[in-house]
Amino acid sequence: MRSSQKNQDEIFWYQGTLHHVFDGGWMWVIPFNNHQRSTNPICSVGVNFDSRRFPKTNLSAEKEFQNFLTKFPDIAIQFEDAKPIRNWVSTGRLQYSSSSCRGERFFLLPHAAGFVDALYSFGLVNTCTIIVPLAARIMKAIGSNNYTKEHFADLENLQQKLFDYNDNLVNCSYIAFSDYNLWDAWRRIWILGSSMRQWKAGVQKSLKINAGKAKELSTLDFEKNLDYLTPSFEGLGDRFFSEATAIVEKFQQSQLSANEAAQKIMSAIEVIDFLPPNYLGLADVANKDLDVASEFGSAEQKRFLFLILLRLGMLVSVLEP
Repeated sequence: MRSSQKNQDEIFWYQGTLHHVFDGGWMWVIPFNNHQRSTNPICSVGVNFDSRRFPKTNLSAEKEFQNFLTKFPDIAIQFEDAKPIRNWVSTGRLQYSSSSCRGERFFLLPHAAGFVDALYSFGLVNTCTIIVPLAARIMKAIGSNNYTKEHFADLENLQQKLFDYNDNLVNCSYIAFSDYNLWDAWRRIWILGSSMRQWKAGVQKSLKINAGKAKELSTLDFEKNLDYLTPSFEGLGDRFFSEATAIVEKFQQSQLSANEAAQKIMSAIEVIDFLPPNYLGLADVANKDLDVASEFGSAEQKRFLFLILLRLGMLVSVLEP
């Protein structure tokens, strides 16, 4: 892959985190020896199956993995010389969630409160999304001596929205894995959500909150903007993500064919009004490779970012010195 950045060398496809997707699951391959100065020859490998499609068997983890490679000889090539260095591990269902993440003088951060799937690696991102407004709320609680559960109710609501978004995104991904065109369309929904999240994270960063600024944390007013910290387009395209999710679920329920569902998603992307026309080329079905770095640097992207922040009422924070 040729980098768009002049100061970066070309990289091979296997040097980064690699996902193999298949009907009913996905596999990760994460090399730690992906550069010349690496001293770690190890590679992290795991396979996630949709338990509804592939119920857990009594086979050993090693045998189950070998059976998987037998079904996918193109993937098996990558493991011809691989040797396990640790014991094989097989688990049951990974998903879990707490009935509530808040209590008297405690608040569970995302990975402690619930987990959906590692597919999009949302754990650290969700934690960072929650921790800044939570820190601000804790500082206010100290000032008012109010540590009641009610004082943190809206933060729990925000965290639940993050879980719900991840749940829907992953569920529709597993469904879409069964058809290339549908998956190609749905992954564009994920890219849009990631872009929204990056922009919103940039707004948080612009506040320049550093460790120890207790006074600044205690005065920040996150209450009006908590919804904007989610990646599911609140305040922009309010129903866009839920409508796209419904399209994929209709395919699962045999109410739409895979091609019909893919076309509807592409049509929805084409007419969105909260981003530049054909943003990142996502509305062009022939465009399979997305060069995010070059697009973000364009004047058009900066202009629309300004308009979006203005629409969200967040420019005051961005322009603060």
